[in-house]
Amino acid sequence: MRGLEGRRYLVCGGASGLGEATAVRLHEEGARVIVADRNVDAARDLAETLGGCEHFGYDQGDPASVAALFAAVSAAGELNGVALVAGVHPGTVPLDDVDPARFRSVHDVNALGILLSLQEAARVVAKDDRSSLVVVGSVAGIRPVARNAIYASSKASAQAITRSVALELAGTGIRVNSVLPGSAITPLAVSQSSLEAIREDAARIIPIRRAAEASEVASAICFLLSDDASYVTATDLIVDGGLAAGSAS
Repeated sequence: MRGLEGRRYLVCGGASGLGEATAVRLHEEGARVIVADRNVDAARDLAETLGGCEHFGYDQGDPASVAALFAAVSAAGELNGVALVAGVHPGTVPLDDVDPARFRSVHDVNALGILLSLQEAARVVAKDDRSSLVVVGSVAGIRPVARNAIYASSKASAQAITRSVALELAGTGIRVNSVLPGSAITPLAVSQSSLEAIREDAARIIPIRRAAEASEVASAICFLLSDDASYVTATDLIVDGGLAAGSAS
């Protein structure tokens, strides 16, 4: 992909799953990668695997942690783009089990944390008409299912936030887009269901008949970070095998 080599990118939530795949792909493209994650040990281990790249602890649900991360990253050199991959999933929550505390804890990370991260990123990324911010949302925000109101609403909020910020920053040299994955094989997904169940469900309901590999979502994220997407902003790139368009069955 054009324009990634030698440039410096921060991947938030970069120590596992889609974030790890994104960090690896950026590294393969010759970018200078910064891994930030709540799991500091995993961030350090991945950083070592990628040749000793920068790594930081980061809790997207803590405004002070968000501010501290971007201050530290910007103090260490020019920043050219950010992939906001961190997020939480409360699992299936029936309506009767929804409570304010659980709602707030998810929205603090998936919505408010995204907004504050975009705010900080907009202040520090290079204003050179090549900077790019990418938010990883979910097709759950546009195609919610039953017993998923907390998570779906948090991802719908993140999508709206991303578009609004994109419009506000248009013309400043910073593009802002989102990637909306559907079913993807990640450690988080496997922790909530079995790998076999994920594959069976995907084969049944996804038009392309399988779940995504993490690397396939990472490719979409890196495309939006790259100069190949130089005229793309305020866009949701759906990477779901056709799920949002309708069921295969």
